[in-house]
Amino acid sequence: MIPYTTYTDLSQRPEVEQLIVEEVNRVNAQLPQPMKIKRFILLYKLLDADDEELTRTGKVRRRFVYGLYLPMIEAMYQGLDDIRVKGKVRYRDGQVGMIETTARIITVF
Repeated sequence: MIPYTTYTDLSQRPEVEQLIVEEVNRVNAQLPQPMKIKRFILLYKLLDADDEELTRTGKVRRRFVYGLYLPMIEAMYQGLDDIRVKGKVRYRDGQVGMIETTARIITVF
């Protein structure tokens, strides 16, 4: 069990990172070289319909998400190790808050 206080805290824990890296390595072993995952970021928040990232039926709004997370995507291709992120979060009661954190960019070998 991994103790945590928030999703942001959980997503940036080294134990979680290691679990995901192990799964990515397992999948990469079955893929041809051009399709292998080389770098990834664990998002600091869940995708949510209230934040317009998902449809009400749970499908990802790809263009919206791409535009929203473009700086993170570009940081991966620039070879950075982490990126400072700031994002809006809409709570169930309708209030809007801000999250500021540093997201690690993980390289898989």
